[in-house]
Amino acid sequence: MVCSCLLLLPGRSSLMENVLDASHVPFTHHKSISNRNAIGAYDVRMSGPVSRDGFRSMWATGPRAGQLGPQSSWYRPPCFMMQKIDAKETKGYESLVIVYSVPIAPGRCRLLNRNAFRFNKGGGIAGWFMKYIPGWATHLGTQVPLEDDQIFLHLGEEAYLAAAATGKTAAQAYYMPSQADTNVIAFRKWLDEFGGGGPFGPVGSPSYRAQVQPRLEQAQLLDRYSQHTAHCAQCQAGLKQVKTVRAILLTAARVTGILGMLSAAAGLSTIALTTAASPASTGSLQPGSGLLHVLAGVASQLLQLVVPLAQVADTSVVGAAAASGVVSAVAARALWWLGAAGACWAVYSKLGGLEKAFYTGVYPPPRNTDRN
Repeated sequence: MVCSCLLLLPGRSSLMENVLDASHVPFTHHKSISNRNAIGAYDVRMSGPVSRDGFRSMWATGPRAGQLGPQSSWYRPPCFMMQKIDAKETKGYESLVIVYSVPIAPGRCRLLNRNAFRFNKGGGIAGWFMKYIPGWATHLGTQVPLEDDQIFLHLGEEAYLAAAATGKTAAQAYYMPSQADTNVIAFRKWLDEFGGGGPFGPVGSPSYRAQVQPRLEQAQLLDRYSQHTAHCAQCQAGLKQVKTVRAILLTAARVTGILGMLSAAAGLSTIALTTAASPASTGSLQPGSGLLHVLAGVASQLLQLVVPLAQVADTSVVGAAAASGVVSAVAARALWWLGAAGACWAVYSKLGGLEKAFYTGVYPPPRNTDRN
């Protein structure tokens, strides 16, 4: 089971309409949790009349053009909605999407979401994965489909409020010509007949419109930190863990990078050491030979640091043949350290994207990245 909580910027009624409307899923959530190329009949029918206690409906074909199984919906006033996909025969599980849409103010609500799976025989790999994956990782995953909706719901609600201000009802403001709109029509009927137009009164009233905040910018609508992370203990812990691992990797990249450069310097110094110790250079004092002897001393220290030479008693008398082997060893060690530094830096950079995911959503949404 995956549970999450999110502050959303459409109102409670707009959110409830959205989650009840199964027909939006393959289009809005294409490439995140659905596929717009797998669409079947939306033969949604009411299971009884709309009453003060809410309503139920049944979608016989179900999602993915019937590949999963039938889907039932249940709205229980004022804030509860559940959809169940019976995929026991096709996929070996039953999935539940449970939503509590809690009104905060006109145009704002808090979503409490639970996604549960009941597997026929323990669930196999999928069941194991869902049992042991960290809660913060599943929360980041559920943010994506919610953000698929966030921007257009915010703007859609603005358009509906403008229509309501002119006296239009939802039936007049919306275009709902098919059975796919059954749940939305039923919810609006309940809202008008039993819900008093909503928790803050009719949306067309001046008092309601006066409390609605102005249109928000894209960055505000995709602000994951203030909408979820700041209020979630699991995601706060996950963010702290990611930051800690990144700090360790950055330190490791710096240390191994320095060791790699020291190893490379040791190799260069070994060449200088060999030159300084050769008969040609020791027989007569040549310009620059003092520098060579200094480098030889540096090489002696660096070699002992990066490539222990227990078999060489005095590195100042390393011969050409021995120096060649030392240079090869030092070069290999340098490449190893620099490779480790590169690997640490690559993982550090990759985790930077994960850290960012706790703060902000992704734009454009996945559906906009597929041109097919």
